[in-house]
Amino acid sequence: MNRKLEWLKGLLRFTALSAGLLMLVSVLHWIPAAVDKEGLKPFATVEQLKGEAGFGRVLIPSYFPEGIKWPPRLVLGQVRPFMAAVIELDSKEVERFLVISESSSPDFEPGNASRFFSLRQSVNIELKGRNVLVETGLCKDASSCSRLSWDEEGLHVRILMHSPSLELIRIAESMLN
Repeated sequence: MNRKLEWLKGLLRFTALSAGLLMLVSVLHWIPAAVDKEGLKPFATVEQLKGEAGFGRVLIPSYFPEGIKWPPRLVLGQVRPFMAAVIELDSKEVERFLVISESSSPDFEPGNASRFFSLRQSVNIELKGRNVLVETGLCKDASSCSRLSWDEEGLHVRILMHSPSLELIRIAESMLN
């Protein structure tokens, strides 16, 4: 009888210790998720975004049409659940005049800034050896806007601008090697 009691006490200790270890592992697994929130985070500059782990290269145009303000009004980035970066620039007349986004997810849309209210035309062109989708239409405010999108080294790049597509094509050309 004494042996059975000792065996039950041992089993109870083992179960309690296993449950305690399981709880400890669960808490240790939860801590990084609680500290490092997923999703887009603001950055002060494009250089700060590039310095963040996983952002080595961010495509920035070397050409901007007259009137676009630099530095960007907004720089956002995330590493999890997928890599994404968003850069918004104003013009003298329009907020969010130019929106550049890069993402490892083909479904990523940077908020409402890149959505057309009415798509008028969609055509594929070749630009510096890349297949680029050029879309023109109207944005939410009924102004003329254009969007270019292409794949670059595992990233999906989209540029939206509140103007006809010719200037946007020039901007895209300046981003490509």
